[in-house]
Amino acid sequence: MGRIARHDRQGNWRSRPSPATLRDGQRVLDVGCGNGITAIELARRFAVRLTGVDYAEELLTAARDLAHGQPLRGTLHFRGG
Repeated sequence: MGRIARHDRQGNWRSRPSPATLRDGQRVLDVGCGNGITAIELARRFAVRLTGVDYAEELLTAARDLAHGQPLRGTLHFRGG
């Protein structure tokens, strides 16, 4: 799968799947999903099964709140870890 790499706020490299390589029906794992913006957008655009994982419970709460009521083509779950 193609990936997009970028720096996070702490200057660490992060890698994300490239939307150009995603296909309906795929599974996506977003490790360090933060507030879930990227995960939500991918689940809006593609019929994927997406799991976002983060260690910060306050960010997971924000992600769940942002995802609530969004029109998603895929499924979206946020988990601590």
